[in-house]
Amino acid sequence: MKLDPNIIASDVACFCETRLWHLDTNEDTSLEIKHQYRQDSKHIIARTRLPHGIAVYSGSCFTYGPFEETSPGIEMKVLSVKQQPEVIIVAIYKTPKASAASLVKLIKAVYNKHVHESKAIFL
Repeated sequence: MKLDPNIIASDVACFCETRLWHLDTNEDTSLEIKHQYRQDSKHIIARTRLPHGIAVYSGSCFTYGPFEETSPGIEMKVLSVKQQPEVIIVAIYKTPKASAASLVKLIKAVYNKHVHESKAIFL
């Protein structure tokens, strides 16, 4: 990942299930030219990282968020970046067990809370 030219050239890259192993650190997954936000980074308990979470990398600073929105089995990261602050980016992860109805409900809530009349990209 650290050498993938597509990831390095991207403005924003979002990944889910980001744990490499239970003791990995943010430095293990950092990219030199990117700002990094890992949803699981603040949940390290006894030096053990949880097995889930969304990671967001951006070539420029975050100007809005990242904000976490969750429901059982669904995680979302809501943000915008300096390059295009008028565009809200929503990264979504849904487990196979979470229902489509729950996903739609959370998307609607995120839209009403964060997007409104803005342009948005849902990933």
